[in-house]
Amino acid sequence: MKISKEPVSAFAVYSEKFKQKKKSKPVIENGVKKINKTKKLGSDLKMRQMKEIGAILKHLADKSNVANNEIVKNITETNSKIKLKHSKNASQQEKSPFNFTETVSSNTTNNFSISLNKPSKKATKTMKLSKESDDNKGLKTFDENDKSVSIEQNIQLGPYLNKSFENGINGLSKHNEAKTGKPSKKCKAGKPNNLLYPKKTCNDRENSSSKVKKMKLKKTKDITSNNVSSLRNNGKKENLVLKKKSGFKTKLPEINEFVVKNKKDDSQERDCMDQKNSILAGESLFEWLIFPISQQDFMRQNWEKRPLLIQRENNRNYFSEVLSTPAIDAMLRENVVCFTKHLDITSYTDGVRETHNVSGRAQPNLVWDFYSNGCSVRLLNPQAFLPKIHALNATLQDYFGCFVGANVYLTPPNSQGFAPHYDDIEAFVLQIEGKKHWKVYPPRNDKEVLPRFSSPNFSQEEIGEPILDVTLEPGDLLYFPRGFIHQASTVEGEHSLHITLSAYQKTAWVDLLEKTLPLALKKAAAEDVEFRRGLPRDYLNIEHRGGDVEKKAFTDTAKQLVARLGHFLSLSLGAGVDQMGAQFMHDALPPVLTSEEKEKSSLGGGLRMEENGKLVNRVEFDMDTKVKLVRANICRLAEEEDEVRLYHCLDNPLEYHADEPQFLVLHPEGIPAITHLFRSYPAYVQVQRLPVDNKEALLPLISDLWDAGLLVAKQLQTSPQDD
Repeated sequence: MKISKEPVSAFAVYSEKFKQKKKSKPVIENGVKKINKTKKLGSDLKMRQMKEIGAILKHLADKSNVANNEIVKNITETNSKIKLKHSKNASQQEKSPFNFTETVSSNTTNNFSISLNKPSKKATKTMKLSKESDDNKGLKTFDENDKSVSIEQNIQLGPYLNKSFENGINGLSKHNEAKTGKPSKKCKAGKPNNLLYPKKTCNDRENSSSKVKKMKLKKTKDITSNNVSSLRNNGKKENLVLKKKSGFKTKLPEINEFVVKNKKDDSQERDCMDQKNSILAGESLFEWLIFPISQQDFMRQNWEKRPLLIQRENNRNYFSEVLSTPAIDAMLRENVVCFTKHLDITSYTDGVRETHNVSGRAQPNLVWDFYSNGCSVRLLNPQAFLPKIHALNATLQDYFGCFVGANVYLTPPNSQGFAPHYDDIEAFVLQIEGKKHWKVYPPRNDKEVLPRFSSPNFSQEEIGEPILDVTLEPGDLLYFPRGFIHQASTVEGEHSLHITLSAYQKTAWVDLLEKTLPLALKKAAAEDVEFRRGLPRDYLNIEHRGGDVEKKAFTDTAKQLVARLGHFLSLSLGAGVDQMGAQFMHDALPPVLTSEEKEKSSLGGGLRMEENGKLVNRVEFDMDTKVKLVRANICRLAEEEDEVRLYHCLDNPLEYHADEPQFLVLHPEGIPAITHLFRSYPAYVQVQRLPVDNKEALLPLISDLWDAGLLVAKQLQTSPQDD
């Protein structure tokens, strides 16, 4: 189909106006404008051309793909012959749509600026809005090639480093000391006087590891669909979809960049340990990490979507109290740190990644000898030896509702420890010392978006061009979602020490459904006869030798059963969540309690032995005692193996999965009381208000939960002496 010159010209005029209105790149790389048309169009001509546009679009919308191909071809040929003349306003509007900076001034933050950067081969200009005072509202300045913005506010010390928090973590580096058990209390037959059975641990738990399948290299397809909105003569909107062209590239994710310049310290206001709710404490700590962004903005704009870079130009000590290289040296000297289990020695040279671990203890002299020869040091389970990292992760896990892990990376100057790869976790990089050069690449295809498993190592030829190329300095933070390929190396003359916090491993919908669907099928098979009907006699051959009718009937029946399964899925969803919660209890770190919390729990209160074997401070509970859970996510109910289990993480070791899951066996009559404590948190609940029919068993239940360390009491009644 051919288009006459006049309609093409009218289409071009509208296309130019559309480009200016949208403030984005033209729908076609070069605009189309009528040849030898130097005078401005009169109002009559404009009206006639707009009518022609409507007629053209109406005609094109009804044509086949072949017609659309011809349209694209004709317009493209016209583009190559015509040079677009932009007006003064248009030239201002055609600044890069992916780079903008907004600066806001307030009482709490100065020179707050946001920069959303997209990679571009052409030099772009950045618009910067400055509002420094009431007198300067509306002032606009333009800063060329300014790729990031400044937020002038800073926090020198983290909330978890305050004295109140340090009291809570005192001595927890030795948490893995042997614990003593107490005699279990047996329940009577019939109505139990004790709703909590003896403590159990799981046996014969299989540790299965999933093999990572290497994915074939596939170049990202360049797909762009262009929609041109137009108005018909009747005023209705219509879209013209142009054919996708190979010259167009897929839209890359934006990078959010923040630069913090102000040194204002509001760490006292954000002391997470002042929170009575552990979830809010985790939220406060997380917002300290990503300051100046709120957690709501982060979750909306970045979480599982795009990387985030926060640079703290004038506060390079932001994370200095969390960790240091002398602290690592002391850790190696004061603890039995073993190669492979706690520490890896790695190198990456000429595209090859190697591990140089030896057997036995990682003696400091040997570790530093590897380091002096260009090897990187990676600490695994650093929370087992570094109480501040334990406190950091244990607080954050209540906010995320999943295990929060940490690895520490110490890299000598001019070296790289790991090959390019992507991970199966949400990663937060905290730069502690030195400098490190990072390159981040987008997922190469849809299959690598939010992957369930980490990738193998990639070669440089497999990963393409980075969307972020930056050098992190102390105090900086970099976040990237799972599936984003990354690599890092130190710069000349600078070592690097950073912590990578990880979250949300195997915490996707598919992981919940993996646990829920078997439960739903089991329930469906028990309650719906349709699931128990036999398969067609010759079902093994339907796919290969069956006719279309047989195949369709077979498929339709399966679809109908899947639809019926939805009812049972809704009934089993809660049980699936309980199983996920039980897994979280196995993964989680034990909580770090404040001194006040310890005094109200069995970890710090209760019976004490003084000189000459004298026992004092026996705790007594009555129906007026007020109690609450020690943490929002300290325990989880689950029904397994025909018993009700109360999984908890209080006694978990500091090394990941170093022990079996910890749980208590609960009599079914105690379930309402536990559920009520879950719902009431963080408020204290009077014992007599707990919904248990057998009140005689209520006090023993509360006593046992307090003895296990799962409860804190608002006021403990104690006897001064034990006779």
